[in-house]
Amino acid sequence: MTGQDPTAATTAGIDTSRPHPARMYDWYLGGKDNCPVDEEMGRQMLALDPRALSLVACCISSPTAPTTSSAARCPNCPPAATSR
Repeated sequence: MTGQDPTAATTAGIDTSRPHPARMYDWYLGGKDNCPVDEEMGRQMLALDPRALSLVACCISSPTAPTTSSAARCPNCPPAATSR
């Protein structure tokens, strides 16, 4: 991962030559468990659509089902489920 020998991860069965959504998510959050290729793709995604980071923030605030407040912040989230 970042700051580590990329060949060590490859021998463990992790392909660090291609970006992975989980590692990109880690990069978006400022984590350390990502590779340069993940950061590069993350930056490209932000260049294409700056809302990508707000979608990550929305997912953090409500990983399973958006609440009314998170749905209000993120227009791309589905409406909150109504209770029966």
